[in-house]
Order: sequence, then C-alpha cells, then structure tokens
Amino acid sequence: MTTLHLKRLHEVDDPVDRGRRATALLTECQSAITELARVRREVIDELRQRGMTQADIAKALGLTRARVSQLAKAGPPPERAFLGIGPLTVAVALKKESEFGRPAVAQETVEAANRLQAFARGMDLDSSLEYVAPLGIFDLNRDNLVVMLGPRLSPLVAQVLEVDHALKFRKDD
Repeated sequence: MTTLHLKRLHEVDDPVDRGRRATALLTECQSAITELARVRREVIDELRQRGMTQADIAKALGLTRARVSQLAKAGPPPERAFLGIGPLTVAVALKKESEFGRPAVAQETVEAANRLQAFARGMDLDSSLEYVAPLGIFDLNRDNLVVMLGPRLSPLVAQVLEVDHALKFRKDD
C-alpha cells in the first residue's frame, strides 16, 4: 500500500464506503505483512543452512543477533508458500441430494476441506469455504484457490483438465 492509497481513502466522502475500503486495505496489508515475515524467516533458514551464524545473518540483514533468533522462530513457516499469499478459498461442489433433492456436499469433501482449512490455520493463513452450485460454473481465474470438485460436476474443471498436460483426473478401482 502506498501513500496514494491512503490519500485516495481520505478523499472518500461516504463513511461506509471509506470504512469498507479501509477494511479491504487492512486485509491486503496484513496478508502482505504475513507473507513478508514468511519470506524473511525462509531467508534466515536458508542462510543458516549455508553455514552462516546468527551474528553473520544479523549483520547482513541489518538486525541484531537477538532479533534474528526471534525471527527464526516467529512468523509462518516456509512451507506456507505452498498455499500462496493471502486468504485461501476452498471451493467445494454442491450436488443434489438423492433422498430429498436438496443441494449437499459429500461427507468426504467436507472432511477434506476441513483438514485443508485446519492446515491453513496452522500456517497462519485465513481461509473460506465457497460452495459451487450444481451447474459447476464458478470463477477459476483467481489466486489462492483450491478446487475440490471434478470434471463430472463442473464443465470448467473438465476444460482445464483437458488442456493441461500436467493435471489428470482418472477413475481408479
């Protein structure tokens, strides 16, 4: 965020709109700060693996040795990079329940989504669940999206799988 963002924010007359924009900017900044802390911790870990002492790292990064020691233990672990930057969205498929015809999520999908969200929380990352309606049409073009539905329930997922040579979806025994 720049001072230009703040200046524009102060120019918004409507207090509700200004408050919403401030909330959005705070969320964005908090995500960026968390990611920067992860990157810094990753750098400290990498430098330690290369044989540098905490004193050497402190000098190189312009920090005190005590601060380097703190940072080596603080912040999200480097593994968090796998989940991306910012809040994670877990998309799950709603399908018609056979007994009553209501939209429902398969129990195994609920369990998998819950485990993924718990893992994200353990990595200091917020997450939300998004339910994809039975037609399977939703926005795939966004960051930090985990899709828990297959080509049978979503023509969009089917198209992605068809053109991507690295991804495959197949039925096993």
